[in-house]
Amino acid sequence: MTLKDRLREAKDALHALNTGQSVVEVTDQSGDRVRYLAANAHRLQTYINNLNSEINADNNPGPMRIWGR
Repeated sequence: MTLKDRLREAKDALHALNTGQSVVEVTDQSGDRVRYLAANAHRLQTYINNLNSEINADNNPGPMRIWGR
């Protein structure tokens, strides 16, 4: 499962919690299923933020440096 797949799954799970579903499960980076309850939706949001950071780091390798001759 790619980072983008995990992010999509986590966002769908957070949406389900925010719209009334009481329990959701997502697959974490090690392939384990993690269960989230509405009461700990903030932990799921943190996971989403971490995935976004990983994706952005992969897409933005950093500033390009130009060295003189």
